[in-house]
Amino acid sequence: MLIAMESDVICGEGDDGLERAREVVRQIQISVFHVSGSCAMLPRDEGGVVDEELRVYGVRGLRVVDASVFPLEPSGNIQSVVYAVAERAADLIKEARRGVR
Repeated sequence: MLIAMESDVICGEGDDGLERAREVVRQIQISVFHVSGSCAMLPRDEGGVVDEELRVYGVRGLRVVDASVFPLEPSGNIQSVVYAVAERAADLIKEARRGVR
């Protein structure tokens, strides 16, 4: 079996094919999914970046309102979930400005 990309041979017979292929995939892979989760809404001690009101831990007056707050990637298109997060964020910001929270 020969796995090739353009003219470069990645692995062939006699090589540790599977392990070499895994290494190559790790080096050149790109995501075909929606980018999300880089500022996960989780408790800080679990690696979270924002709280349940989208406020960045340790930074006053900053909220993150996009797909990066998803702790897990939704199984479908993320657009509707982003809209829902944005609507909720708008409510949270309005409440904070009125002094409700």
